Amino acid sequence: MLSFFNLEERFAGNVNTSFLIYAKGRPGMIKGVALDEANSSEIMMPITSLTRPMALDFDARTNFIYYADIQSFVIERQKVDGSVRDEVTTGLYNVEGLAVDWMGRNLYWTDER
Repeated sequence: MLSFFNLEERFAGNVNTSFLIYAKGRPGMIKGVALDEANSSEIMMPITSLTRPMALDFDARTNFIYYADIQSFVIERQKVDGSVRDEVTTGLYNVEGLAVDWMGRNLYWTDER
């Protein structure tokens, strides 16, 4: 099933460097590392306390990282600087894909339902 959530445009900001966002299973967390630095330092506040992070995407307009935690049945988001973290939607089963529509300001995902 393909679903969507209309993104709120309450927040704005800039990330001035290229970076890679990745999820780690145990312990469950999401991190980001700089791509344009020799030592690939961490570029964002890690997203921790996750059980099984699966799909993720970045909204460059708002600096939010959207991600699914498939064992908690939720999609959440966190700002790159860690200042805001909140729940987007709940009751989802096995979210396998997630995408920010940066033009239409929607969030799309696929799940088992």
